[in-house]
Amino acid sequence: MAEVKNPFIKSKMNLDLDARLVPRGEYRQGFNIQVSKSEGPDVGALENVLGNENLQNFKALNPGINNLEIIGYVLDPSNNTAYFFLTNNTDTGFPTEINYNSSAANFIYSYNVLTSQSVKLVNGQFLNFSTTNPIYGINIVENLLFWTDNRNQPRKINISKAAGYYTSEDHISVAKFAPYEAINLYQQSSVPTANNAYECTMQDVISPNLPDGVTENLYRDRTYPGDPDFLENKFVRFSYRFKFDDNEYSTLAPFTQECFIPKQDGYFLQGDQESTYRSTIVGFMENKINRITLNIPLPKDLNNNLITGSTLFSALKVTEIDILYKESDSQAVQVVDTILLDTFSADTDNIINYVYQGIKPYKTLPEADLIRVYDKTPVRAFSQEVSGNRVIYGNFQDKHTPPTRLNYKAGAFDKSAFQINSNNPAENNTSLIEYPNSTLKQNRNYQVGVVLSDRYGRSSTTILSSVPESTSVEGNNTFANSTYYNPYRLETDTPVGDWPGDALKILFNGPIESNKTLVPGTPGIFIGADTQSDYNPLGWYSYKIVVKQFEQEYYNVYLPSVLNAYPGGVSPDGDDANNTAFTVLINDNINKVPRDLSEIGPEQKQYRSSVQLFGRVTPDAAGPPTYNLQFFPENLSSTVNTIAEQDFILGTSGTVYEDIYQTKSNPYLARITQPINSSGTFMGSSFFTTNPTNYQLAVYETDPDTSRLDIYYETSTSGLITDLNTAINTNTNNVEELYNDNVQNFDESKATGSIITTDWAPVTTNSLGDPFNGDSTAVITSVFTSLESFEPVSNYFTIESLPANGSTYNPAVPETYKRYRIKTAKEYYFGPNASINKKYFVDVSITPAGAESSIVQFVLPLQNIAPTITQIELVNGTIITPLTNPYTLQKASGNTGTLATLYGENGSINSTDKILDLTWSIVSPVNQTLFEITSVVDTNKAILSTQQDLSGPYLITVRLTDAGGLTYDTSINVIFGETSINPEFGQKRGISLSGQGGESGAMYFVNNLTNAAGATPLPAAAGSNDIRAPFSELELSADVPSTSESKEINTITGCSGFRMSNKNVNSFQYASQSLSQTNGGLSQGTAFVAVTVNFNQLPFNFGGTTANDYPLVMYPIYLQYRNRTGAGYPNNWVTATDIEEKEIKFGGSQINRDGFPATNDVGGKGVINDATIAKYFQSSKVNESSFPTSIVAADCLEANTKGKTSEFVSPQSSIARKVFAIGKQQGAVINTTTQYGDYRLIVRYPWGIESSTGSNTDPIVVGYGTNNCPNSAFSSYLGAITASVDFGDFYYPEPYGGSNLYSYEYRVSPTGANTSDLADSLTPNNSVFAREWHLKYITKFYLDADLTQEWLPQINGNGVGWYCYSTNDASDLNSKYGTDFSNTAASGSAPVAPWITSRKWVAYFNSSGVKDTTSGSIPNTYQGN
Repeated sequence: MAEVKNPFIKSKMNLDLDARLVPRGEYRQGFNIQVSKSEGPDVGALENVLGNENLQNFKALNPGINNLEIIGYVLDPSNNTAYFFLTNNTDTGFPTEINYNSSAANFIYSYNVLTSQSVKLVNGQFLNFSTTNPIYGINIVENLLFWTDNRNQPRKINISKAAGYYTSEDHISVAKFAPYEAINLYQQSSVPTANNAYECTMQDVISPNLPDGVTENLYRDRTYPGDPDFLENKFVRFSYRFKFDDNEYSTLAPFTQECFIPKQDGYFLQGDQESTYRSTIVGFMENKINRITLNIPLPKDLNNNLITGSTLFSALKVTEIDILYKESDSQAVQVVDTILLDTFSADTDNIINYVYQGIKPYKTLPEADLIRVYDKTPVRAFSQEVSGNRVIYGNFQDKHTPPTRLNYKAGAFDKSAFQINSNNPAENNTSLIEYPNSTLKQNRNYQVGVVLSDRYGRSSTTILSSVPESTSVEGNNTFANSTYYNPYRLETDTPVGDWPGDALKILFNGPIESNKTLVPGTPGIFIGADTQSDYNPLGWYSYKIVVKQFEQEYYNVYLPSVLNAYPGGVSPDGDDANNTAFTVLINDNINKVPRDLSEIGPEQKQYRSSVQLFGRVTPDAAGPPTYNLQFFPENLSSTVNTIAEQDFILGTSGTVYEDIYQTKSNPYLARITQPINSSGTFMGSSFFTTNPTNYQLAVYETDPDTSRLDIYYETSTSGLITDLNTAINTNTNNVEELYNDNVQNFDESKATGSIITTDWAPVTTNSLGDPFNGDSTAVITSVFTSLESFEPVSNYFTIESLPANGSTYNPAVPETYKRYRIKTAKEYYFGPNASINKKYFVDVSITPAGAESSIVQFVLPLQNIAPTITQIELVNGTIITPLTNPYTLQKASGNTGTLATLYGENGSINSTDKILDLTWSIVSPVNQTLFEITSVVDTNKAILSTQQDLSGPYLITVRLTDAGGLTYDTSINVIFGETSINPEFGQKRGISLSGQGGESGAMYFVNNLTNAAGATPLPAAAGSNDIRAPFSELELSADVPSTSESKEINTITGCSGFRMSNKNVNSFQYASQSLSQTNGGLSQGTAFVAVTVNFNQLPFNFGGTTANDYPLVMYPIYLQYRNRTGAGYPNNWVTATDIEEKEIKFGGSQINRDGFPATNDVGGKGVINDATIAKYFQSSKVNESSFPTSIVAADCLEANTKGKTSEFVSPQSSIARKVFAIGKQQGAVINTTTQYGDYRLIVRYPWGIESSTGSNTDPIVVGYGTNNCPNSAFSSYLGAITASVDFGDFYYPEPYGGSNLYSYEYRVSPTGANTSDLADSLTPNNSVFAREWHLKYITKFYLDADLTQEWLPQINGNGVGWYCYSTNDASDLNSKYGTDFSNTAASGSAPVAPWITSRKWVAYFNSSGVKDTTSGSIPNTYQGN
């Protein structure tokens, strides 16, 4: 059957025509129908349409909300869901203005027609709907619902998200939040010993040491996982971007500055200058950084709350953070790593830390992301449609209208001191630490602009300053408008060693202002809290500083010196110093200073260069140690007027110039025209020599290339406009830094209330580097360490204010302005780990009058004070304090167990804390095992003990260490056996008292220097007459000096070429100077004093002497003693007695003759000729009648030699020696007499003659009177006649290396004799040992070195009697110093071999083996002529 189809594709009802005339595609009339839009064959067919039905009452879902209207909807047939936009707000100001209603109710609902369920997807004031702005542009793309209302910025939501997922404008805006702040490169120091609380995060963690090669690199990471060399040749910058929940990305955050710190921190070290001018390359100008901690600052949310890692997703829906990387010579931006939500979601800080360790980027961003400065989403749009997967907006406002100008000035100055203002980041100064080696290029023009952005990245054009083109002085600084010329530094600027580098600075004179208008489209200032009536999420939110700088690439030309003169010193064409300079161009410098090669002839050999040079470093041949100086060119350039080979430019051939580098290679020379600057200085050295310091590094800077790109470069300086305006609106008078804020004397020894800082004052922005002139307040707000915080703060530190004195303000006079100081509020203790847990961070809130508060942080590291050992408690309970160092601890031989108890304290002032955490140890001798020191738990004491059977002295060093590692050492001389002398007595060997023929001397062992020399009686003279001073010019002070005093007569009447002198010597100078003179003299133990007279044999026929002459010299010598508590003190000097109670007499005679072999010990020293007197003493010659003295032979020590028989025979010296032991007898002999007190040893100038026999009795040394003027020839030989003194502890003779010797080996005759004369001839064969080292003072022999088996004459000899003994080994101490050079044969006989160990003494020993001290020990003597 035929079928008629009429597709109603026109969808038009036509009642105007007759039904028969209705065209095809139209219909006459229809109800409840619609024309099908299907793409199938039934397109255009009429379909029934269901009627309207009330499905949902949205008002009923929101009771209490009146006037709720639907202002837009969209149907989603694929999900059987309709979406509705509802509000009860009617903005009557539109379209003239847009007003916000903070109490309005705004909703987005979904309604499913199948389930009849309604879901409130989004609600809140922030939606800012209005019935006057119906929403027409609504589209659904997959799961995303887009809409625009010509009132707010275009928005979207994901309809698959749960209800309540979107709660702020940040969640629903099509344009995503744009990060505005660059990565921070500073952090609190990770090194406990760092002096500053903050440090740069760019670090070298590979090098074991700092550039000095010695100091340990505290940042070294031996487990470093990255590529240590990856950044070495790169200038890199870092940024970041956010990835949001719908897989969208934010724009790129501002990049950091170049992360570059040169190796060696940019310093030239030894040899670097030479290698630089030889290679023309600075070899260490490579990046030392291999680890960078990138601190990503998180923004604030719309309510001005800091976002943390844990709230970043809820606030901004951020799921990932890309770490971006860009190299200076590449346009590509790459991703080095991605931080996932799981990584930062637990972080409660508002900074996310990422440690970059030299890893390579793994992907490159597409070009579209690089040029995407902001999301190209309109501010407002009336219409919206979708084409494919693209959203298209129409009838829109695409950008905000910015201010035409801003009121600011720009300038370049030294970097500001590092400061963090926790209340206002706009006042932070961080570049000094963030970029320690970065600075602003000099001799450049900079145009500084400001770019404003809203929260979603819509940026303004560059806004310049409204200030007229001029300069102004603000404090010490000079500002200009937007464009500023930064000149070369002047010689009067900050010295380069203290220069922190330059930085551009902007001084805002007024806030950034903007009113919210629809026309002309100014957005106002951002206000993000939707509860405020002036809520404005699209207002100007952030700013960043941009800089235009046309001068770009340039070269540094590193040269092997510059000669400010003509080579060779003579100019053939009149060029002279200060007009023309010369330098050598080698290697790459030939390209840096190129020759102009246009318009030249084929034979041309010299050229000019159009490159302008600016001197930066000049050689200074006269200026060690660097031999170069910084040069200050001002703005004057040098012109290279000629470049040619050396021979051509100088008109020579083959000439070698000492002042031209590599002259033999005929190098290229540049002749440079010198400009004349205001200081009258010129590049180059004015003279050269052949010294290697000729060639020292010089540096020129080339004129930079000028770029044609008229663009601004983004800096890392940015922030929130509200923060900046807050600083500006407080008159920019916030605290910028502190003046004179030095920490001092904060240590554990300080009492409560101690001042621990210098007097400081705030420096505000307006004061421009000077202390603030006005009132202010300062309050401590928090005190914390890296481990904990402390409350209340007043229990820890306080601030004391010092008001101004009312005088006229003068920044150089602290009393004229208000200052502050920090004081302690408690006692502190430097305990374990105190370098970390006692490093206090003290936040101080400082409020200058009329300004906001700023937080300034003091870093107060508690300093440790070394501990002390305070006292020693002896076993009997005696307390010894204060301690001498060393302290002598006397114990019985073989004493074991506890020796003493030591007490110590750390440096804390607190009585409870001062005994804590003390560690005791014995550090010397190293690895000793004889002694132990054991701490007593919970006390400040330790027990010193030994379990060994010990004898003799042992010097040990006990160390007390506190919790911080500081130490205190004290030396203890533990003596098992004889008591040692008090150390103030002193000990030394070979102190000269007479160094030439006419010299006298005295040594004093006293506790009081006053009148110690002048006190009487003086020896061999009446009254106060001093036998040493026959001339008044030789008289010395009655007071003994602290070291020595001497006087001299250079001309003696009648004695040509001779002089006389006199000196006093204080023995205490040879004791430890930590001791006290008041303990001088002898107060314990047994001391020895030894005098040695040395007379070298005269040369052959010297001074008229012959082989038949016997020259001699003798010194009058006295040892006096004074009892400090005796009658007549201090004038109670008497002749001293030794420990055997014998009066000390230095009389004796030493002789050397031809028959004594010259090559052995006897020949070198002679033998005793007489043991008690000077054998050839002549009273009339020794005692001058005109200078009366009473010297006798028993007080003179004589040395006698013989004239040489030939000039070829070896000289034979004669050395006379006397040793006396004084103080206490501690040997086997019982002696109750002990002489403790003062001693003085007096040595008069010698008397000597040419021969002791015959008629040749002329003097050979100068003395008093005309009878004592020698032949002038002897004036050249007086150095051969000397007298010196040794002194020290007799039982522990340290000057002879015997401080730890306990016994000495001898040989004794197997039998004895009835007399001493008979004993002389006995031969000592049997080995024995004795405690004493000097043969005179032996008290008893033993059979073993431990002195435990007695030698008894009735058992080991033939009974009591006189025995002969001598030393055993030539290298032993007793052989060298203990014989007084006695005879080696029987008395009266010539010496025989062996020599050193055969010097004999005899003594009488009783049945107990103890020597009889009444008869004493007697040396064998020669008794010849």
